[in-house]
Amino acid sequence: MDFSLEFPQISRRLLHEIVTEKLRYNKVCARWVPKLLTEGHKKQPKAASLTFLEAYEKDGDSLLHPVVTGDETCVKHMTCETKKQYMVWGHTSSPKRPRKCLQTLSARKIMANVFWNREGVLLVDFL
Repeated sequence: MDFSLEFPQISRRLLHEIVTEKLRYNKVCARWVPKLLTEGHKKQPKAASLTFLEAYEKDGDSLLHPVVTGDETCVKHMTCETKKQYMVWGHTSSPKRPRKCLQTLSARKIMANVFWNREGVLLVDFL
């Protein structure tokens, strides 16, 4: 709302000062959300949970056997080399040992997907 149109006798600067400093109002942006949920949408998770609990009471642990869940995460990629990989044959009169710098984690990351059920890990997949 433009208050300067409502009160043309008062300057915009003074109106802004009154509204923000005296009345302590400020402009607020709306938050973008993917979808506004209706009451029906909000009740669906509760209904699904109750259905699952009723099925669990009836079937017990056998209900959980076919359930598979998963998660994904980014992990830093590093190729480790062992000390043995850098061993070389040398004579006792040979010069100093070869040198190798300490390795640091590279900046590369890879996606790891892990899937498991109640008995343990089923699949680890790196993308």
